[in-house]
Amino acid sequence: MSDHAVIQGSFAEFKTVKTRSVAQIIIEVPIEASNHTLAALGGIPMPGKEQPVAVARMNADSVKRENKESEPQPAQGFASQTDSGPAGQNDRSGIPSPHKPKHDWDDLAYPQRAGIRCGASKYRMFLFAEYPAESKDAFAETQDHAEAAAIVLRKICGVSSRSAIKAGTEAAKAFDHIESQYQLWLKFENREDAA
Repeated sequence: MSDHAVIQGSFAEFKTVKTRSVAQIIIEVPIEASNHTLAALGGIPMPGKEQPVAVARMNADSVKRENKESEPQPAQGFASQTDSGPAGQNDRSGIPSPHKPKHDWDDLAYPQRAGIRCGASKYRMFLFAEYPAESKDAFAETQDHAEAAAIVLRKICGVSSRSAIKAGTEAAKAFDHIESQYQLWLKFENREDAA
């Protein structure tokens, strides 16, 4: 996993520091996210030791829509292992879904896994933070976050279509590597949320 991390907040204020010829950008985050924010930014700033960061403006309509919507449902007949729970469980309650048979994540074909992941907001947050150069290129092509995630994933896997990610290929190895990075990132996120 790389050293990149992502936080989400609101641009609150802009100040100039005339004596140092710099400006300060103030981003507000919920107090519950303060531990994660400090960890993501490398801890409390120390005098004489700058920590490079990047700031990207988010589409406000997309953020509002993502906060209201639940994670997308996987292909009919499959229960996914999404950000919130294991296969066969309702993502919000943890109660097994009566409408979908239980299927292990590993039973899904790679293109289905890729489609489910690109539709998940946490996965997109991870992907855009961990692969900023590829994400920048993707957002030059589209403003749709799910499509941008698909573009990034295809680029990293070296394919022109997610359907080309097949078991036993280099593309599948790349996808599996990204998935293992994502699982580590989720563990860190869940640990920070519990703090």
